[in-house]
Amino acid sequence: MGNITFNPVGPKKSANLSINAELLQQAKQLISIFRKRWSTSGRNCPPSARDQWLAENKDALAEYNRRMNRAAYSATDCGGLMA
Repeated sequence: MGNITFNPVGPKKSANLSINAELLQQAKQLISIFRKRWSTSGRNCPPSARDQWLAENKDALAEYNRRMNRAAYSATDCGGLMA
């Protein structure tokens, strides 16, 4: 599959999608926890939830970082965006 790029600050568009109800509930709970923690103590988040999420997504994060590094080198080599 080729490189997929997008403008992270580009315009947004509403979309309807279906998602596992349990996953959605867990996401809402985590968002609520993070908002409460960030608003009361700056930028802290519950360590157990953060550590668990990082452990579960370690491989995906590593792959994402590899892809972003390749894209950044590709863009700068071609006179594109520079960090």
